[in-house]
Amino acid sequence: MPPRLTAAVPKDRTGGRRLRGVTLVELLMAIGVIFVLLAIALPSLSRSRDSANTTVSLARIRQLVVGVESYATSERGCYPQLAEPSMRLTPLRSKDNSFLVSYFQTCQSWRWAMAEPWFGVPPTDPSLRPPGTVPEVRVRGAVVITTEQEYLYSGTLFSDPGYWLPETRRGDISQFRAVRTSEVRSGSSKGVFIALYPWVAAPELGPHSLVGFADGSARRVALDEFLPPLVQGDGRSHPPGYFRSSLPVVHTPGGVRGRDLK
Repeated sequence: MPPRLTAAVPKDRTGGRRLRGVTLVELLMAIGVIFVLLAIALPSLSRSRDSANTTVSLARIRQLVVGVESYATSERGCYPQLAEPSMRLTPLRSKDNSFLVSYFQTCQSWRWAMAEPWFGVPPTDPSLRPPGTVPEVRVRGAVVITTEQEYLYSGTLFSDPGYWLPETRRGDISQFRAVRTSEVRSGSSKGVFIALYPWVAAPELGPHSLVGFADGSARRVALDEFLPPLVQGDGRSHPPGYFRSSLPVVHTPGGVRGRDLK
């Protein structure tokens, strides 16, 4: 009986059997599965990150409100007034820096005067800005210019309520003063700090920001919950003016006697 012939299986150089390679189709299918899994996972991860940032940011805003209230308690009930109204530019000094700012620019640059004495940290400390942001400080001449990744301090807390009504706004320095906490009429709807960055547009939440209120609370506020700010803003035609547009919380009609929420 003649011997049965069998096909020889190729061997590699080490004497083992040669494995079949992965085809291009199989490789493309594996890559496709990976992309599908990433597409499913990334939105969930993004939501988790946004939720964590919101929680951290609200805690930071509450601490800022507590710091401002502590200041007011030590200053006969007056909120911080960080600039001199009779001066076109006022120096704000920290331990290592000194910058010139206009009156309402202190809404944005308050950190340079308050961080060290009232919060015990340098002005650039991460706890004084929204999480995940990087501050940028540029100096033009002697004037400090910061990015809009900030918690803004309301301009209504260092100017007379009459300044925030068109019919009673005079724009002279008599209306620029430290406001007392007792003048706030609705602590649960009058903001002290607002997160200018980010104005988040999360699909499931809609555009919103984070606000710390005069009663010590802080929460996320949808943009459609805000009452319209004063159209004239902080008075851009006057020397103290700073912001190019009017902002909720910062430019509340009626000042501390008004409300920021509907």
